Amino acid sequence: MQEHNPKDFAQLALKTQYNNPHLKRGPQALKQLTELYTWLIPTALKKGKVLTYYEDNKLLGYFLRINSVNPMNKQKGTNVHTNFDPSSKKATAWWKKIIKSELSKCPSRSLLHLGQYHLKEEKLFNSLGFHIDSVQLIGNVAKALKEVQKRDLTKVKKQLREKGYRIRKLTNPDWATPLSKVVVEEFKKRPWHCRFAAYDEFQKVLADRLRVYAKNPNSKVNKTSNVWVILKGNRPLGDFSTTIFDTGLSGKIGGMGFEFGEELQGIGLGLIAYETIFKWHQKKGVKRFQGFTSNPAVLHLARKFGRKPVGWHFRKGKPHYPSEHFKV
Repeated sequence: MQEHNPKDFAQLALKTQYNNPHLKRGPQALKQLTELYTWLIPTALKKGKVLTYYEDNKLLGYFLRINSVNPMNKQKGTNVHTNFDPSSKKATAWWKKIIKSELSKCPSRSLLHLGQYHLKEEKLFNSLGFHIDSVQLIGNVAKALKEVQKRDLTKVKKQLREKGYRIRKLTNPDWATPLSKVVVEEFKKRPWHCRFAAYDEFQKVLADRLRVYAKNPNSKVNKTSNVWVILKGNRPLGDFSTTIFDTGLSGKIGGMGFEFGEELQGIGLGLIAYETIFKWHQKKGVKRFQGFTSNPAVLHLARKFGRKPVGWHFRKGKPHYPSEHFKV
C-alpha cells in the first residue's frame, strides 16, 4: 500500500462526492480527479494537514486542509476537502470525529468543498460554524435558451437601444481598466456573490486578463472563450462572458460570468446575456453549462431552467442566506 496515493483519494471522491447523475464517472473522470489530488495532497502536507482512515489497506476516509494565499486577490484562505465511505460504520465514525475536531480549529471564512451526499450532515456543519455559501449548478443549453426566449426579448432589446446601451465583443484594450474597476466596485457591495473579486488587488489581475484578451480576441487560445461588453457611448458599464471546458467529470461544458454595474441591473440585460451566451454555446456544439452562485436572480432562473445541483461550498462565518435560499 502506498499511503497518500492520489488515485485512492480520487476513487473515493468519485464514489461519494462526485457520485452524481449529472457528472461523468468513467476513466477520464478518474484521471481528472487523480490529477487534482496529485496537487492537493502534497500542498496540504506542506501548507496544512492530511488525515486518512484505512481499512484493510483501503482508503475509506480523508481530510485535507490547505492554507494558502489567493493569487488573484492576495487574501489568506483555508480550503478543506474531505470524504468518507458511508458503507463503513467505522469510517463514518472516524470522519465525524475528525470533522468536529478539525473544523472547529479552522479560521473564519474557511471554505469547505462538498458534494450533494454531504448535505445530510448539514446540521453538523452548521453547529461548527459552516453554512452554505454557494451551489454549483449544471443546466441544459437548449432547454435554458427555450425558456429565455419565452420572454419578449425584442421589447427588452428595443428598450436597451433607446437608453443608449450597446453590446460589443471585447476588442478594445482601453476598456480593460474601467471594466475591472466596475467589477471590483460592484462585488465589494455584495462580496458573497463573488468573493475573490471583491478586493482592490483583483482589479489589476482582471484588467491584465481583459487587456490580453482584447488585443487578440480571435486567437487560437481564445477560441473557447468570449467576452461581451455593455457600453453607453464608449463607456463600459459591465460585461458577461463564457469559457468552454472539456473535463473528465463534466465533459464539454460552458462556464459563464456576469459582471454588471448598478446602472445595468434590473433592466432585463441578464436575459439578453443568457440568450447571447446560449446561442454562442450552440454554435460551438456545447450542450451544457455550469457555475457556482448565491445570486437570487441567478437561482430564480436556475429553477426555471431546470438546472441541477452537483456541488456545494460551505463557508465558516455568518451566513448571508438561509439554507432554503439555495434549493433548486
